[in-house]
Amino acid sequence: MNKSFISTREVADMLSVTETTVKRWADSRHIKCIKTLGGHRKYIIEDVEKFAEENMIPVSGFTSAYGREELGMVEYALYSKNYDQIIKTAAELALNGNIESLVELFLYLTKNRIKFFDIIDEIVQHVLENVGTSWESSRLKIEDEHVASEAIRTALSRLYVYLPKSKGKNTKAICACVEGEYHDIGIKSVAYELEMNGFNIIYLGANTPFQSIITTVKKEKPSYVFLSSTISVFSEDELIKDIKRLAKTASASNSKVIMGGKNVQGYDKKLLGCYAVLNSIKEVHKILRTKSHKIA
Repeated sequence: MNKSFISTREVADMLSVTETTVKRWADSRHIKCIKTLGGHRKYIIEDVEKFAEENMIPVSGFTSAYGREELGMVEYALYSKNYDQIIKTAAELALNGNIESLVELFLYLTKNRIKFFDIIDEIVQHVLENVGTSWESSRLKIEDEHVASEAIRTALSRLYVYLPKSKGKNTKAICACVEGEYHDIGIKSVAYELEMNGFNIIYLGANTPFQSIITTVKKEKPSYVFLSSTISVFSEDELIKDIKRLAKTASASNSKVIMGGKNVQGYDKKLLGCYAVLNSIKEVHKILRTKSHKIA
């Protein structure tokens, strides 16, 4: 599956232009191409990169920084719907701190119609879990876990620049990790999904005391409050008590509290007094796209 040539559409995606523009460049011989027996234009990726460099056009798709062998493996994995291979590739890139190639991998997935929430739920989440398990079993050092996490965090922030955004209606959402929770990639991904759906985000980040969240809810009166709790410094009773207190305050401001993270999975939303307990970004997406909550 080592594809030497790419299509007009792929060139257009790489250079962030229309297919018509690419065809015009090809017809005027500014960019090299060949035509198949069926009349379709095909381009060598190295020629596209050279053309982009000579004309100072930014490239947003796969480049030579990502090996053709690895790209072939990812292509085949997509074709066969084998996420395990993509997870393995992403993990290797993250552990090596190869942010550039990780961004290219994520971009390639989005250009092949893989939704952002599926990239997070089906790939990133498993990479983080595998890295965490390897660290806990001493197969990785703490610095390896930090390198991988930071590579993923940075790659997702760069990917977000290229993702389509809906126009919002000044609808607010607070995103935060509860006190003692420093793993913020999940809640940051929630914030990206919300922004793509038109929300204005008030991002409080990691390790946010419940009282600070309550104060912000009273001040901002958001439509939603998304909280992540993977590891808690509180006892179970204390955590439930604080979530209930927050949910009561939020309800007075017509705000809905939505919990997520390993630490709260299995809890009934009624026990916590919140609107929902979710375990994936796809579930966040579904809530936002329902008729009663859709804003864009």
